[in-house]
Amino acid sequence: MGLNESVSVSMQSAAKTVSLQNLGLQLIVGPNIVCNGRTVSVPVANGGDPAANAIQYINGGNITVEYARAKAAFTQGTSPNGAPATIKLGAMGGAAAATATIIDNAGTFTGGTISANINGIIVSTAWITDKNTTLATLAAAMQVALRAQTSGDTTSTVTYTSGTHTILVTPKSTVSVFVAFILAGITGTMTISSITYSAPETYADALTRLSASDDSWYQLTIASTLTADILAVSAWVNANTSPKFFFYKTADANVVNVDPATDAALTTSGTVAAQVLATKARRTAAFYNGLGQYFDSSIAGYIAGFQPGTYNVAYTQPDGSLTPDSLNQTQHNNAAGYYSLVNGLQAFTRGKDVNTLETVAGYNIVRWGTCQDGVSWIDAVIFNDYLVGALQAAVYAVLINNPKVPYDINGKAMILAAMESVFKPLVSLPGVTRPITAYAEDSSKNQAGGYKITFPSFTDPNSPDGYVSSTDRLNRVLNNLKWQCWYSGAINSIHMIGLIS
Repeated sequence: MGLNESVSVSMQSAAKTVSLQNLGLQLIVGPNIVCNGRTVSVPVANGGDPAANAIQYINGGNITVEYARAKAAFTQGTSPNGAPATIKLGAMGGAAAATATIIDNAGTFTGGTISANINGIIVSTAWITDKNTTLATLAAAMQVALRAQTSGDTTSTVTYTSGTHTILVTPKSTVSVFVAFILAGITGTMTISSITYSAPETYADALTRLSASDDSWYQLTIASTLTADILAVSAWVNANTSPKFFFYKTADANVVNVDPATDAALTTSGTVAAQVLATKARRTAAFYNGLGQYFDSSIAGYIAGFQPGTYNVAYTQPDGSLTPDSLNQTQHNNAAGYYSLVNGLQAFTRGKDVNTLETVAGYNIVRWGTCQDGVSWIDAVIFNDYLVGALQAAVYAVLINNPKVPYDINGKAMILAAMESVFKPLVSLPGVTRPITAYAEDSSKNQAGGYKITFPSFTDPNSPDGYVSSTDRLNRVLNNLKWQCWYSGAINSIHMIGLIS
């Protein structure tokens, strides 16, 4: 598989790529997250509850979807790769003109400092004389901060009600709102018991705003299972300039019970799987589970610590208490697709590109590790992102760590060395985990394995590899630098022909 057919790397200051150290970092976004900013990092907890550290940031604690997803991801920490060590939680705010209601627990707040994050601006109030006076002063400071964010805003209000200890944020009709609180050195037992929005912002809007403040994540799961939310998030991820990958679950029995052609023909009333598949969502993977489990967060957690390109999602055996679905062959075919003989050869017929967890020959395995574009595999897309990010980081390091990169054979050598520092380790990994195949040639002596890097000629206008024009030199742009590598991929099905005589 020549990845050069689907991968382009542009080296420019505005180019965005994946953060290599965060390829396994799962962001869980939902309406019940209450944290001091748009996102918060949560490490795995030691002991019987690996998601215990997440509870403090989740309104509703361990009975919420957000908590269940955190636990599903962290349960994979006993897998061979020991992942993940950390997840992130992402908070949702209010849509334009939505009010935010903040209620504390009526505790005995008698000292310390309370701060509010209102749309990214932090205001603080130290203990004054009593709780009501302190919180009223904080509300007044929040109102000033909120109005300052929109020119001419004199109508946004933040009011405090004593007794119920409630702060009500009412923004101008065109303003969205996000609120969080930070308690420092508190004397007493005050905590924020709830933050609710009259009209929560959409998932797509929340992702845009939280990624603007924290883009250091790659895997994405959401609390909602509504078709409209999944479609919107999938569209956001697949159009986003910063590479991300969306995992979602569905428990809709029609995913397995309705054949793909009929499902697709239903258009807007078909299953979420059929509707996402129709958008050819390369960066989205669907997981069916009819038993109420968060299969998608579990798989994201399971692969989190693997080197990209060294695993195959198919045949993965997740850790923890995941119970497989009991699907008959037709149901499996409808969801995941199936292998069969076509003209004497084994071929894969895709279903709705929905991954399932099933028991086959005594093993609980994932079938088949596909993305919802009708073409791609999860491991291949993630490896593509890794490779692009690694190449960009390596070449960028050359540009910034040298006085200059000359437009001559010396500059070529510097760039080549940087690119090879990415490719060589991938070829050198042990055979079963090697992302890029070993060097090989076909019967015509053409390269058919490994990798190759081709530079345009600096001197020969007739070079088959391209030529550096005077315009390129003048603009200080190196065009037509090409590379190709052969991804090792994976074998998912085997067809044997034997003869006994």
